[in-house]
Amino acid sequence: MLSKTGSNKNWFKDWFGQEYVDVYAHRDEQDALNLVRLILKHIPIRENTKILDAACGNGRHACAMAKYLDYLFGIDLSLFLLRQVRQNCHFKIVRGDIRALPFKKEFDALLNLFTSFGYFFEEQDHLLVLQEFHKVLKPGGFFFFDFLNADYVQKYLKETSERWIDSKKIVEHRRINNGRVEKTISIENQGKVQEFIESVRMFTKDELLSMVASAGFTVIKTMGDYHGASLSKLSPRLILLLKKGKA
Repeated sequence: MLSKTGSNKNWFKDWFGQEYVDVYAHRDEQDALNLVRLILKHIPIRENTKILDAACGNGRHACAMAKYLDYLFGIDLSLFLLRQVRQNCHFKIVRGDIRALPFKKEFDALLNLFTSFGYFFEEQDHLLVLQEFHKVLKPGGFFFFDFLNADYVQKYLKETSERWIDSKKIVEHRRINNGRVEKTISIENQGKVQEFIESVRMFTKDELLSMVASAGFTVIKTMGDYHGASLSKLSPRLILLLKKGKA
């Protein structure tokens, strides 16, 4: 996998800074609110409910949830995005890698949203992430998993797009390569050009179901969008509501 240096498989360590925020500034906030409503519909919230947003980014979803919870936690590897959380709202945050969560068995629910999974190039790392999620949940705890739908991506992938954000020209090239969806982002600003890469493993539904079962989760429900519609091959999202242990 290429990064801005052309060789670094740890692309996610380079990418989630100011440039990432600029490129995704257009994200639909209504989508975030719809997703939060869907989460609250399916995960019971009580006075002492404790939830972890794993790979919380700049808190786009967690900030919308914070008003409903007294015990909301977020973890992310990007120090830049965590600093933005402090500007946006207030909930407890920790910097860390989702492959090694610094928590005990203490959460009633865990969230992994907006395709914050599939980043790694070693298959065992993806299973390790799911095992870490399982580890920090209480028995019977919920896991809300929001991932891309590989069938949808393969059918509707837009190969190239170009747009301007203030003085920055952003060109994005997308392709599917060796089971991964890859995006090259070129940002031109005042004659200077930076390039970044995104690369996400495109797990199928069956692959994900097999992995979450191996990690100790039971599937409660599958959904295909942020309104809770049934999952199909042409659904824009692949959402799993899971439970630690048996249903």
